[in-house]
Amino acid sequence: MIDTIVIVSDTIEESIARKIESSSIIKFGIDCSLNETLYTFTSNELRGSFDNRIRLQVKRSKFIHLPESNTVEKVDCDPYLEIEASLHKFHLGHNVYGGSNHLFYQVTNLINFINVTFNIDLPAEEYIYYYPEENFSYFNDFWKVKRIDIAKVYNLGDNLDNFFNGFSHVYYPRRRVLKFDNSGLYFPGSYTTLKMYHKGKEFKKHDRKRLLSIKGIEETNKLQSIADNLLRIELEIKSKKLRDMNKGDLPYLFQVDILELEEQFNVELKRVFKLGEDNMKLYNNSKDVEKRLKQLYGSSFNIYYGTWSRLAVFGYDDVKNSMNKATFYRHITKLREAGITWNHTDITKKENNVVEFIFNPFNTDLELKEDLIYKIAN
Repeated sequence: MIDTIVIVSDTIEESIARKIESSSIIKFGIDCSLNETLYTFTSNELRGSFDNRIRLQVKRSKFIHLPESNTVEKVDCDPYLEIEASLHKFHLGHNVYGGSNHLFYQVTNLINFINVTFNIDLPAEEYIYYYPEENFSYFNDFWKVKRIDIAKVYNLGDNLDNFFNGFSHVYYPRRRVLKFDNSGLYFPGSYTTLKMYHKGKEFKKHDRKRLLSIKGIEETNKLQSIADNLLRIELEIKSKKLRDMNKGDLPYLFQVDILELEEQFNVELKRVFKLGEDNMKLYNNSKDVEKRLKQLYGSSFNIYYGTWSRLAVFGYDDVKNSMNKATFYRHITKLREAGITWNHTDITKKENNVVEFIFNPFNTDLELKEDLIYKIAN
């Protein structure tokens, strides 16, 4: 499902630019069919993907590439608009669950809403609702996509802590990893950023107080109880990646292929979960690992099983520093050839008990897929 999006317009009229610039910050309420939600327009940068505001910014300069010197220069230009918002929160008031993949429909609603609020006339797609497997006909070329976030949510229940505990010793030699207590993992990059976090803790920190005054305590508590069980995984696809996927230019709305973006989401997940292109079985359960090693390596299985156990408990760096380098890398190769990973295993200890929890995001019925945004519209 689509969450945060940044779109940029073609040139806008000076009268529209001045009206938006003079408005600065506006607060108001909106009825999204089911819930009354308070929105704030701002011309400032949003604090993060959790921000519920709509950023509406008039731009009067842009960066251009100078081929002769292979440099980038900032130049003045006619006014244009940059809009950033969580489409999920815009339609539902929250992004706990129930988001949609239907880009045109959601952006159309957002632009039409801005038009009504500011009494202006920005081009809005007169959308033709479509399913990904169907063709669509006409969309104008006024709006380009500068960033788009694709998200999935999984109901892990009481195993959320176990999930993050399982990543305590994960090693990624070519990736930077940011860990937030026992509730979040970020893999930042210049093209994409992958985020995995405990939705309940994020909701309590950023959304609960705001929604209490809007939805009331009963509805807010209901959302909190749902969020408390959810793992949310987001892929922020940045302008560099969008240009790379579109022959060097930012794509127009009609050029964005959600299925292609979801495939990029899957590619990133496979890297993090160390899965092959065929989504091979994820061997990280002690019984499965033992059985797999016996099957492939016979009586030698105990050697590799011992290394795997140490990797799961102490982590890659610790085991690497305590073993002969040649032996270590030989064992790592054998484990990888067997499709075995030491990520989020069942031998992570918690209060002296063995935790038994295995999660593979590609082979699970735990994902919540209901599209409440389209359901509301119809």
